[in-house]
Amino acid sequence: MTVPLDPSLSAMLAPIAAALTRQHPALRIDLSFDDRVHDLIKERFDVAVRLGSVAPSSYVIRRLGTEPEVVVASPTVVDQWGEVQTPDRLSGAPWVVHSGLPVRAAWTFRSTRSAKQMQATLKVTVAANTVLALRDLLVAGAGFGLLPLHVVRDDIAAGRLQLVCPDWRSRKLTLHALLPTRQSPPRVRVFLDRLSDASKDLGFDPT
Repeated sequence: MTVPLDPSLSAMLAPIAAALTRQHPALRIDLSFDDRVHDLIKERFDVAVRLGSVAPSSYVIRRLGTEPEVVVASPTVVDQWGEVQTPDRLSGAPWVVHSGLPVRAAWTFRSTRSAKQMQATLKVTVAANTVLALRDLLVAGAGFGLLPLHVVRDDIAAGRLQLVCPDWRSRKLTLHALLPTRQSPPRVRVFLDRLSDASKDLGFDPT
């Protein structure tokens, strides 16, 4: 079974692949971790797993759940900028961003407590092409960043990163499985069932 994956999902997918190969010794799983868009049919992939929006296509798309992006920074950066409760206070602050995403002058945030919206003007100081590289840069103190919650949850619990503007969210990310056809073999259906369970364990909202 061949599966192209969002690199940030490696911690979720590794236990699934290990368990399936233990239970089915004849099964081989090839995991391809990268951020590029694949032609599932031409490249002979069984299923792709992506976090975020997906472009319209002929693929069968299965929605597995959603999670928020959160603003985080290292304790050193938070101490330098002081306690920040609203996103507008981050205008002019150093930001770490994904180089593969469209460049925007500002991000819009929405309050989790009301219908209020607010913008933060971006001053990009470092860009990187994977979510995991962004996480490492943020832990090292490169600035503020907006990352999926599951990527930084352990770092927040360990004190390596801190939540900033905890009552504000930029957007929710959707976890998708993309299938080349509706007629999936049993191994793919089992994989997707395991993936659905794992996403719930990581806090993804299935509704």
